[in-house]
Amino acid sequence: MKVDNEGVFVFWLGWYPMVAITDYKGAEAVLSKPNQKKGEEYKFLGLQDGIVASHGQKWRARRRMIDPFFNAKSLTSYIPLMNQAFSLVTKDLKEEKVETIDMAHNIHIGSLNVIMESTMSIPVDSMKDYKKVILSDLESVEKIALTRILNPILWFDKIFFQTKGGKFFKEAVDRFDAVLIDKITERLDSRKLKVDEKEQKMRHDLIDLLAVHHDPNSNDVTQSIDIEGMKAEIVNVIIAGHDSIAAGIRWTLFLLGNHIECQEILYNEIATSFADDQYPTTLDEINRLTYLDQCVKESMRLYPPIPLTSYQLEYDAEVGKYVVPKGTAVAFSFYTIHRDEKIWENPNQFDPDRFSPERYSKIPRYGYIPFGLGKRSCVGQKFAMIEMKVFIIHLIKHYSWISTKNVDEVKFAMDVSTKPLEPLNIKLTPRN
Repeated sequence: MKVDNEGVFVFWLGWYPMVAITDYKGAEAVLSKPNQKKGEEYKFLGLQDGIVASHGQKWRARRRMIDPFFNAKSLTSYIPLMNQAFSLVTKDLKEEKVETIDMAHNIHIGSLNVIMESTMSIPVDSMKDYKKVILSDLESVEKIALTRILNPILWFDKIFFQTKGGKFFKEAVDRFDAVLIDKITERLDSRKLKVDEKEQKMRHDLIDLLAVHHDPNSNDVTQSIDIEGMKAEIVNVIIAGHDSIAAGIRWTLFLLGNHIECQEILYNEIATSFADDQYPTTLDEINRLTYLDQCVKESMRLYPPIPLTSYQLEYDAEVGKYVVPKGTAVAFSFYTIHRDEKIWENPNQFDPDRFSPERYSKIPRYGYIPFGLGKRSCVGQKFAMIEMKVFIIHLIKHYSWISTKNVDEVKFAMDVSTKPLEPLNIKLTPRN
């Protein structure tokens, strides 16, 4: 697999060829085009036929239905929920008198609490045992899905679901689906009892938002959504949002623990913006934290939460001196693009000032794409950025920390998300 100076090469998954693009110009050649279709591999992630994997009229309709979940008004309403979830994380750390810890579990619990309440109104402090099962299932399902993606013989359902991994995958999906169906049908039934049209159109969570478009008597996917469709979209938001956000937080903490000078600059920015017992309550308050924004962006440059993505070309695409024909499976490496020496000076170095306004404006548009770019970019990217920032605000107001290993000592894998192959331990010191 030799990469030429066009940043493109072909690799094979068994008998299945894919074109890999590792250069920002190649990414622009494909991602800037309309009518993009996600790669076939996405259907193996348990995302069903939701917004991540669907395409065409169905995707456009679902995007229209889901967009309000991520508008400014909705995002503002989630900030108190994030504060509640992450205050429990710091509370647990203090009660357990933790000193050295890999924050992975704490981050995953906090992130899952946020996404479960915002999508289904499952309170932050409820169903704790069930959430532990979900976390375990999500981790196992991701590993099984990756194994399936890398082995095309397992792409055949009749083969995959006869394997041990396939059987567990189905059991885990069925477990989660059962709760989702109960929540959805319960909400739809309660809406039938309401006679106030204004009350029916109130949007409290993702179920309520999708329920506005529910019509059991319509087969028009461009105008309505059935229970299976509602379930698929909630699964997409939970799976696509939870693990990637948790990965982003985890790597940011690790990098700040390796760069104490950056951590102190960040702490001073937050300490001067909020009193000891205060936390952000509006988007404006979060957006004013410019150095926090730079730190999170630089972390996602070095360790993009989603390191790879793929598309099935709906058209011929010119990538440098090559023409990649319609129907070709194309994979993009955000990791490689983000460390391209043609774009980034000292690309392996953590430097939040890269994202200062005067420097960031000089970066090519497709040179930094942690959430993708174009029509099929991540619909929840603003939600993700806010959640990562709120978590870091909570932790840094209570603790300073040092990473127990240097960046060069930690190996990682580019799976569904960018995962370290060992614990990212940090040593916590309570602030006075």
